[in-house]
Amino acid sequence: MNNQNQTYQKSSYGSVPSDSTSSDNNSSTVPQSKRSQRNSMILKGAVLVATLVAGVLVGSAATGYYNSAKYWKDEEQQQQENKPQTTVACDNDNKVDTEAEQWAKIKEESLIEGLSNGAVSTDDGRCSDIGNDILQFLGGNAVDAAVAVTLCLGIVNPSGSTPGGGGFALVHATALGRDDAVEFEDMRSQKPPKPGQKATEVIDCREVAPAAANEHMFDGKPEDATWTGGLANAVPGQLHCLAVMHERYGSLPWSTVIQPAVKLAREGVAVTPYLAHAINLKSSHKKIFDHPALQKLVTRNHDSKTLLQDGDIYTNPALADLLEDVAAEGIDAFYNGKHAAAMAADIQAAGGIMTAADFANYRAVVRDPLITEPGEIKGFTMVGVPPPSSGGCVVIGAARFMAGYPEALSMYDDTLSEHRTVESMKHLYAMRMSLSDPAYFSNVTAAAVKDMMEGDYVENLRKMTKDDGVLPMSGYGGSKWGFLTDDDVSDSKLVMTEEGHDNRRFLRAAQQNQRRLKGWQYLNDHGTTHFSIVDKYGNAVTMTTTINTYFGSGIVSPSTGVIFNSQMDDFSSPGVPNHYGVAPSESNYITPGKKPLSSVAPTLIFRPRMDKPISDKTNLGDQQLMMVVGASGGPKIPTATLQAVLNYLFRGLSLYDAVVRPRLHDQLLYKGHSTTLFDEDTLLQGPTILVSERTRNALTSRDHEIAHVTNTGVVQAVALDMETGLWSAVSDPRKGGRPAGY
Repeated sequence: MNNQNQTYQKSSYGSVPSDSTSSDNNSSTVPQSKRSQRNSMILKGAVLVATLVAGVLVGSAATGYYNSAKYWKDEEQQQQENKPQTTVACDNDNKVDTEAEQWAKIKEESLIEGLSNGAVSTDDGRCSDIGNDILQFLGGNAVDAAVAVTLCLGIVNPSGSTPGGGGFALVHATALGRDDAVEFEDMRSQKPPKPGQKATEVIDCREVAPAAANEHMFDGKPEDATWTGGLANAVPGQLHCLAVMHERYGSLPWSTVIQPAVKLAREGVAVTPYLAHAINLKSSHKKIFDHPALQKLVTRNHDSKTLLQDGDIYTNPALADLLEDVAAEGIDAFYNGKHAAAMAADIQAAGGIMTAADFANYRAVVRDPLITEPGEIKGFTMVGVPPPSSGGCVVIGAARFMAGYPEALSMYDDTLSEHRTVESMKHLYAMRMSLSDPAYFSNVTAAAVKDMMEGDYVENLRKMTKDDGVLPMSGYGGSKWGFLTDDDVSDSKLVMTEEGHDNRRFLRAAQQNQRRLKGWQYLNDHGTTHFSIVDKYGNAVTMTTTINTYFGSGIVSPSTGVIFNSQMDDFSSPGVPNHYGVAPSESNYITPGKKPLSSVAPTLIFRPRMDKPISDKTNLGDQQLMMVVGASGGPKIPTATLQAVLNYLFRGLSLYDAVVRPRLHDQLLYKGHSTTLFDEDTLLQGPTILVSERTRNALTSRDHEIAHVTNTGVVQAVALDMETGLWSAVSDPRKGGRPAGY
């Protein structure tokens, strides 16, 4: 397509819905005690879950796809599509769809709207369906669905999410969270004073460095030791997060919400084109063929010979056994006892240092979310996750920057808006580099967060930004948080390679002298997934989970089937250039128990109610939930999330157009260069998402160096239609997901 913008239609959104149409109201609340329901629901739940999951299994095994996800193709069908980049085969009559027909099919797959009860948006339609089944047929809430969806994603896409990873969940609940269940570290400054008050909180299950870790642990090791092999493993937190979230807010029995994943892992799921792509990447082959347990897991019939292809059946019976134990015994089955000992032994056998005590000592952290002033962002309130994730600060700070302009963003033709958006990214990514795990360098992190979230600092950055060109590098982040100069930008030619570790040696040689760049150490991870959920009670969960890179570290525990993360690569080591060959950041040096900085950005958007004064900005029950959104994609997560929000709230686009619209990305330094990346992504279904030539020319005329990229993040979003009061859900077609709802 020469101009992707031609496909977008102006939304009719603009009026404010009345509160009576909201699904987030005080008359519907989560049941206060799940334990009182368990005896009456467990038999019904077990039977119904078995029936529902059987539908997923039959659909995936017999036909190559489930429900309407037509791109879970079998081999014969795939072979018939000789030109998938430009055409889409239709039925068996050799008909070829036009581009308009391709886009119509993509929209049909990616969008569901007119929902009055609940919605689930994930990057795999089978998991969206399981989440919706939990809501619609079992009477569960968004937290129950979130547990089932997370574990489902770890089965259908083990290259991007497993119990061997971690993440962040942003939860908005209609009931007071229970504190007497699974032990967690409580970092909240304010706790809801009474049952029934709505709680909004972050559950941080970011992986942590093992107790035996130290800042010199990679000295003398091969350069890939930080991202493949046993030393790359940080202590996983995913299951601890799910347990804390479920024990605080869930309504269905724990065993019920885990059962779908047990069935999927044991009986198998069809391999999607996206999983097949991850398995067959050249950069994945080293992990696969260097690690026999992973090789066995991703080969046909576990024969360690033929790699799984699109349409093959993937199973993980060892993981099914583990999850059965977790369903029966709780997370102690993972973090204590025989499984923890076995996993620690497997990691140590691969050269790692993790122990059973590291598993036993892991605790998820419950934190206060970041919240703007009510209505501060063009009449809306934004909520995000705090450090050790940087995503919330970057998204909210950039939105505050853009909200300072008196005119709303134009839909298509105002290229000045695109320039301003890119400049907002550059300022906020400059400030991001002063963030870290708040348990370390806490004063600096707190000061940077404050300047992003409140006061005049961001507004002053906006005022110093030029509409007709870019600033010198020293101008980004301002005098307080800007640490770069033009001398820090590489004068070598930007080499656009597959984003991964394969170009590290080249960049090490080219950029070894850039010692003061410190923390510009973005790993373009692909081992990440995101989902967004709302339910009829007014609860919402937006969660990002990750193992950092495709198949994490490549280490699989044979006895449990768990694929472990490569999160130690997100730390710095003295004297060891990072992924891009630049010097390390002292604030991100390895310390036992420390969490590396993340980019994830689960986000909630609220609107103050016209008829309800806000007594306390931290009690978001006083406001109307409008949008639940987030993304996967490493350092592109904040910019993908930001643009989806700006498109929906500022431009007035429909939710589908807000997500699909071509994107830009600027992280201030990309492989040592000051480069703005633009979307050029050819979808599996046929057409290409491409930033218009007009926009590209406008950026270069303002002195932006630009380059195309095929990955600008993958967004999952649910939003309230401002006219009808009904929910819509969109799964980004860049990864072929499909939402569900009722």
